[in-house]
Amino acid sequence: MRQLLFICCFFTAISTYAQSVPNPGFEFWNTSSVDNPTDYPLNSNQMANILGLPFNCNKIADPQQGALAMQLNTVSNANDTLIGYFFNGDPNTLTGGIPYSGHPITLTGYYKNNQMPGDTGILLIVFKEGGTAISFDFAIFTGTHTAYTPFTVVLTIPPFANPDSIIFGAASSNGFNTNGMPGSMLQFDNITFMGANSQPANMNGSFENWITTNTSTPQDWATAGGFTFQTTDVHSGTYALSLSTFAYDLQNFSPSYASNGTMIGNNLGGGRPYTLLNDTLCGWYKFTAMGIDSGIAFVQTSLATSPVGMAFQILPPNSAYTYFSIPFSSFTQPDTLLVVIASSSNNTTLSNVGSVLKIDDLYLKSSQVGITELSWNIFGMVKLYPNPSNVECWIEFDNTKNAPVVMTITDGLGKVISEISVEETGHQRQHIDTSVLNKGCYLVTLTQNGKRTCRPLLVD
Repeated sequence: MRQLLFICCFFTAISTYAQSVPNPGFEFWNTSSVDNPTDYPLNSNQMANILGLPFNCNKIADPQQGALAMQLNTVSNANDTLIGYFFNGDPNTLTGGIPYSGHPITLTGYYKNNQMPGDTGILLIVFKEGGTAISFDFAIFTGTHTAYTPFTVVLTIPPFANPDSIIFGAASSNGFNTNGMPGSMLQFDNITFMGANSQPANMNGSFENWITTNTSTPQDWATAGGFTFQTTDVHSGTYALSLSTFAYDLQNFSPSYASNGTMIGNNLGGGRPYTLLNDTLCGWYKFTAMGIDSGIAFVQTSLATSPVGMAFQILPPNSAYTYFSIPFSSFTQPDTLLVVIASSSNNTTLSNVGSVLKIDDLYLKSSQVGITELSWNIFGMVKLYPNPSNVECWIEFDNTKNAPVVMTITDGLGKVISEISVEETGHQRQHIDTSVLNKGCYLVTLTQNGKRTCRPLLVD
C-alpha cells in the first residue's frame, strides 16, 4: 500500500518574528468558506482543501437558464494535479447514488468547455437495481466551446429492468484514462432526463442549490491533510489544534500536518527566523490512537536552507493533556527554526485512519524571559514577573467571574508542586516563592469554571 507522507506544499512567508513559536496556543484562526453543490457529496473541493489547491468544483453566475451553473477545473501545483469533479455516488465502486425509479430514454443538457490538447471531459450515468449496475452510459467532451452547446446521451437501460437508483456526475478530465491536464474546464447547466414521467428528487440538475461549508486554519501555521480542525478541547485558553489521520481511498492514507514552514515531498524547508544554538520546544498534547499509532512533533534548525540541527518526539496515546519537551541543538548558529506536527508517525496504515492528535500551549524555553503577558484570556492581562526567577515572583490577573480561581504550579514532568484557590474577585497579585523550587521550567496554570490559561516559569 502506498503511503502518502509529506505530500503537500506549505507556503508561509517569512517575516520578522521574535524567537518564539507563533500563535502557540492556537487561539487565533482564519476562516474561509466554500460553496458545494447540494446533493453531490463527492466533489473535488474537499480534496482541493487537503492538497492546498484552489477549489475547483464551483458555482458560477453564467447560466444557460436560471441564476447559476456548475464549473469544473483541472488544477495543479508543484506536486499534485486535481481533476474537478462532482458525483452523487462513488464512480469507482458504484456504491451510493440517489433513489430514482424512472425509465428515461435520454439525458440532455448544456455545456461549455476548454479541454487542453489530449484531454477530455466526461459525464457518467449509472442506473442500478437492487445495488447492481444495470446500465453504464457516458458522454465525452473535447475541444473548446465558448457558448452553451446542447448534448444528448442515449441511455441503455434494459427494457424490462426496474431501476431504483442512479449514480450521476462529471469530471473536467477523464480520470479513468489520465491524471488530467491542468487548465481543462468543463461547465454544465440544465441537465434533464427525457422520456420519463419525473425527474430524480435530488438531482439538482440546474445547479441552483449550493451549501456553504466553513473551514478554519490556525494563523501563522500552514496545514495539510484536510482533517485539521479548531477544537475547544483545550489545555488552556479557548481553542487548540486537532489533527486527524485520514484515507484518500483503501490504498492511500496520510496524517494531517501543521507546520510553520514548507514541506515538499520528503524535503523540509522554510520556518521562522531563529539564531540560538540550544533550546527546547515544549507543549501539551492528547492523542487518541487507531491501531498501533503515535503522533509526532519534529524540530529542525537550518542555516541558508541547509539543516544544522534536528530532533523529534514521539507522542504516544494519552487521554488527558500531557506535557512534552524536545531538546534540540545546532552544530553551528542557525538562521531558521522549522516545527512540524503530524497526527501519525511514519508507518501509517489503514488501521491508523481516525487517529487524532490535539496540541496546545507550545513554547520555546528560551522565549520565557521578562514579563509574560496574555491579553486574550478570561483573566484579562496576565503578568508573571520576574521571569526567570530564583527567589520569588508574582502573578497578576483579574477575577471577574465571581468564582474561585485555582492556581497550580507543575514541573516539567507534569507533577503538581503547589495548588491554591483564590476566592476574592477583582484584580489579584499572588506571590510565588521560587526559592524552594529546583532549577528548571515550571508551568503556572490558572483555572476557573473549566477554562484555563497557563504560562511557563523559568527558575534559574
